[in-house]
Amino acid sequence: MDYRLVDLKGDASVQFVCLLDITGRMRPTVLMAVENDHGHLKTAYLTGREGGLGMGELSAIIRNIKHNGRNEVMLSDALEPFAGAAAPTPYLEHIYVYQDGNLVPSDREFLDYCKNESLPHHRQELNDLLQHSPPTGCYS
Repeated sequence: MDYRLVDLKGDASVQFVCLLDITGRMRPTVLMAVENDHGHLKTAYLTGREGGLGMGELSAIIRNIKHNGRNEVMLSDALEPFAGAAAPTPYLEHIYVYQDGNLVPSDREFLDYCKNESLPHHRQELNDLLQHSPPTGCYS
């Protein structure tokens, strides 16, 4: 189980965040965040689509995008079904913030990040793929 104690609220508090594998295939598909709010536990869940590695690792999912002390959750959704090694699967990131015990979709709050960092990175990946893609057709 991959877990971390991180500040999802930006107030120097910590929340327990972990990835869970409920499939038994060693590919986490659920992210769980737990907060102790004055003796009351609040639990938030996000489910991800199961790709080759499931949700991946928390080190890539938990980000402080705005560099303000508040960590966000960044998950990638496959835009097509996972095809294994036969063909690359395109993904699109979604960003969630922790508010009132819930992980809330917040892509609109991070348009600058998407425009200036995420999209150029994906554009470069696509260009690399186009330049180094295997030839189409039959192999003999």
